[in-house]
Amino acid sequence: MEIIRSGASCLYNIQTKQGFFRTDYHNHEHANQHEVIFALSGLGILKTDDKEEEIQEGDIMYFSPNENHQIESLDASIVIACIHINAI
Repeated sequence: MEIIRSGASCLYNIQTKQGFFRTDYHNHEHANQHEVIFALSGLGILKTDDKEEEIQEGDIMYFSPNENHQIESLDASIVIACIHINAI
């Protein structure tokens, strides 16, 4: 699923990922692009430049522009929602 909306001061999209996956190790290169990820179920691993830690249902992660990150699922029950926000 992907939802794209625009408002007076931002443009954002929402994506969900589930099952077994591994995102690319990446950042959002634009100075105004932020990301919030909600772990809705299951278990995964969050990797950043500074740490690697387990994530689980209920966790919320915020990534500022240019912050490297990757998420990998640990089981098939994981569901995450990613919100990319382009602040104007």
